[in-house]
Amino acid sequence: MMQKPMVSVCMITYGHEMFIRQAIEGVLMQQCAFEVEFIISNDCSPDGTDDVIKNTINAHPNGSWVNYIKHKKNLGMMPNFLDTLQNARGKYVALCEGDDYWTDPLKLQKQVDFLELNPNYSIHSGKAEIIKDGVIEELIGDPLAKQDYILSDFFTQNNLISCTVLFRNTSLLQKYFKKIVFGDWMLYVQVISQNTNTMAYVSSDIYANYRLHQGGIMQTLVTLEDHFVTQLKQIQAIQKCIKVHYTTDDVDKIDTYCLHLFKYYFRREEYTKAIRYGFKNLILIKKLRRIRVYLSFIKRHFKRNHDAK
Repeated sequence: MMQKPMVSVCMITYGHEMFIRQAIEGVLMQQCAFEVEFIISNDCSPDGTDDVIKNTINAHPNGSWVNYIKHKKNLGMMPNFLDTLQNARGKYVALCEGDDYWTDPLKLQKQVDFLELNPNYSIHSGKAEIIKDGVIEELIGDPLAKQDYILSDFFTQNNLISCTVLFRNTSLLQKYFKKIVFGDWMLYVQVISQNTNTMAYVSSDIYANYRLHQGGIMQTLVTLEDHFVTQLKQIQAIQKCIKVHYTTDDVDKIDTYCLHLFKYYFRREEYTKAIRYGFKNLILIKKLRRIRVYLSFIKRHFKRNHDAK
């Protein structure tokens, strides 16, 4: 039987012709005292991504690490993400999408060493530099300014940068990934919850460059409303997946998202959508007194319209 690798690196790609070479080389430059398998899953890219992948693998001395999967039909980002993770055989799994790239050749070695010595952690991550148009703009990867992140830290926000993480290979409940955008966020929730009494660790090391470009998923969330709708879908999916106990900050965040969307759609006279977010607020935080806030807004709204006539 083939020996399992210590680490499986999972890279999904679609339309990354301009970036994929650097992404692949960032993985293949890793200096490790253990076996690595590198799964690249190309979701039927319409550009020259396939040629770049093949040429890069063939030219690199560590090209034998790679298991290249080229889908004949487009699966979509989330199905491709889950399919790639299912193929991972390693004790640990690392993520790096085809438009990001690793900058530290000891990234995997450092992370494996940490998790091997610290069974109370199920995820190890670090910092990344945002790069836009070839220029480094800021350092990201530690929004709460602490090293240890517990499960409840992920109830209403994503705290890790996907291209920096290494986590214990864990069977995922795939049904909770449907209708959400941030697969990595849901993954962290499930990894921490299923590896009981564990946490995520954020190192001060800079492991990667996180690239912002027009084809990136974050660039599709153009408006504040787009962002709030996406966040609420994720929060609701997490609540269905695990038992949550919200902090005051969590409640404030949910209130802000729901009330903003309620007012936005109400002013546009899209009353069905507006009411949907009012009910979503009640469903998520289960506090009936929030009804007063919505009724007060409706009363003021119609009074203003009446006075204006």
